[in-house]
Amino acid sequence: MKKLFSFICILIHCTGFSQQVQTLTTKIADGNDDVEVSSVLYMTSSDLELGGFDSDNRNKQYVALRFQALALPPNATVLKAYIQFTTKSASSTTANLSIKCQIGNAAAYSTFANISSRAYVSNSISWNPPAWTVKDESGIKQQTPDLASIINAAIATGWQSGGALSFKIEGNATVNNVLNARSYEFSSTRLGVAQLTIEYQIADPCSPDLAAPVFSNCPANINLFTTTSSAIATWTAPTVSDNCTTAITPSVSTAPTGSLISGSAFPLGITTVTYSAKDGANNNAVPCSFTVNVKDAGSASAAGIFINELAPKGTIGNSEDWIELYNNTDTPLSMDDIYITGKKTTPFKWQLKGLSIPAKGFLVLIADGDIAKGGTHIDLKLSSKGESVYLFRSVNGVAVEIASMTFPALPDDEDNITFGVDTEGGATPPPAALTKFLGGTRGASNTTGKRFLRITNNMPRGIITTNAPTVVTLTPPAGSTLRYTTDHSIPSRTSGNIYATPLTFNTTTVLKTFAYSNTGESNVESFSYIYPTKGTELTFPDLVTQADYENGLKLLPIVSISTNVGAVDTKVEKI
Repeated sequence: MKKLFSFICILIHCTGFSQQVQTLTTKIADGNDDVEVSSVLYMTSSDLELGGFDSDNRNKQYVALRFQALALPPNATVLKAYIQFTTKSASSTTANLSIKCQIGNAAAYSTFANISSRAYVSNSISWNPPAWTVKDESGIKQQTPDLASIINAAIATGWQSGGALSFKIEGNATVNNVLNARSYEFSSTRLGVAQLTIEYQIADPCSPDLAAPVFSNCPANINLFTTTSSAIATWTAPTVSDNCTTAITPSVSTAPTGSLISGSAFPLGITTVTYSAKDGANNNAVPCSFTVNVKDAGSASAAGIFINELAPKGTIGNSEDWIELYNNTDTPLSMDDIYITGKKTTPFKWQLKGLSIPAKGFLVLIADGDIAKGGTHIDLKLSSKGESVYLFRSVNGVAVEIASMTFPALPDDEDNITFGVDTEGGATPPPAALTKFLGGTRGASNTTGKRFLRITNNMPRGIITTNAPTVVTLTPPAGSTLRYTTDHSIPSRTSGNIYATPLTFNTTTVLKTFAYSNTGESNVESFSYIYPTKGTELTFPDLVTQADYENGLKLLPIVSISTNVGAVDTKVEKI
């Protein structure tokens, strides 16, 4: 029985039960697709002289054949192929021929150069047909040897399904009129034109089946919080697909606890859920695994969400109050069950529904009370006098505090300042230990921010009521450099005088100060010291005494405006 099966398979070229041999046959479809070439191109010859000699140009000639639009499937393997010719005129001479196949898809023939410059696969097929002694014969004598090897080589070098294949047949004739084999050239009414036959096989991927099933839509890790000993975890099961086996039902296992499925109560701690699948050929899929992490919601930072930074006066470029949250976990977190409030007595003040925080990322809430704008705008405002901000999670309807930050009052003369922690994900310090950032680090790590430096000045700005010189003592923060100016220019890290000793003034002066260090900066502050000396600007100076002048200045509001001094362009344009 085994011998009989082997014999049948040899006859139909099969290598497995589910593989089939198919046949594709096509003829030359155009007169420009079977041509003769020597040192010139003949596209309208009356016949094809295989292995002939061009007497006009005294040169050997070859035949080029192009078979168009071959519907050979892209995953096909050619088992056998041949070109069938038909004798046009009898000859008593045998032929000695070589057949080559062009690399890749073959473009249409057009010129001698277009054909002669083409590249062919490295191997060729030798053909030594006997003399074609009978006219109009189309049999085994006129059939080429098997061309499967050179066609497969052409496919491997870029030929694509639906493209054309081109063949080149050369001979060794060196004498005029020694025409080893003459075949019909194309004609729309002629039956004897060259014909290509290809037998091919499409391999069955399931014979044998070596491909494992594949999981899709594997659930992400799940984080849950509970005030009891367990929490219900739900998810959508992954799907599994296979190239051969249909309707595979995956199995699910959990560790360290037994088999818990979606909808089960998972205990405190981390449980690993694993889906596995096997196809009919016992190929195992790469498992789909994820974790269910049930945490104690009573822990202050159980959710991994922290209040990272807040701006009770807004900042330059972001004038509204804002609050920045930070996700210290390695997975994105939904805020659907998180609430923010300024009072513990109203834990569910504002729900952050529809918002999420990226893994190790930030979420900035605009505390402007303008909820009509939607999105991150919340019904909450911050007080520059200092207050607390809380985050609560709703666990089975119970408010569980997960984060908070209490910040102190922000002085009236401190603007563009935020409060925050030095490092994301750490414990929130008490109000006095919070870091002040100049300009804030909205939506970015606090480690990149400028720490706010405050300069202490013993002499407040205003009207000097004594004739004695004014002595101003400045105290910069430890580790910082202090620069100042009295010429109305703005001090910076590279401009202004470096402060070393107390400054003395006896005339009206505008003092500007700036401190900086490797990690921080101060604001530029201006102090106007006004000496009420009666000048010549008065219309009736003799009628106003010095005392009158001083008292008048005290009664009137004074606005001191000092701008940065720059170069003045003195060019005058001629008209």
